[in-house]
Amino acid sequence: MTQRLPKAAIAVPVCIEKDETGFFGYSPVLKGVQVGGMTRDEVWGNLQVAVRLHLASYMKHADELPAGCVLGCGIPISDALSRTDQQAKLPGTETPAGIECEEHELVVSL
Repeated sequence: MTQRLPKAAIAVPVCIEKDETGFFGYSPVLKGVQVGGMTRDEVWGNLQVAVRLHLASYMKHADELPAGCVLGCGIPISDALSRTDQQAKLPGTETPAGIECEEHELVVSL
């Protein structure tokens, strides 16, 4: 009988902000992940696509994940999400002063 490895997931911090024409989303730890949209839901969907593609590139090239990405293996996603509140912010993930950012964690299954 073949034993399957548990599914892995990566939790990535993302921010969504209101701008002049709609909404803007980005990841403070995945440089280059920046998306726009007319609604929060559209930005959330665009973030999911952008983060998956970005992480796929890391995996393809066997690059180390950036600090701030949490790799979970065989743990409930709710546990992975709740860790954000318990962890101190990592350097470089702070929201610049004067910007209101809705902070979320996007969990991507591998």
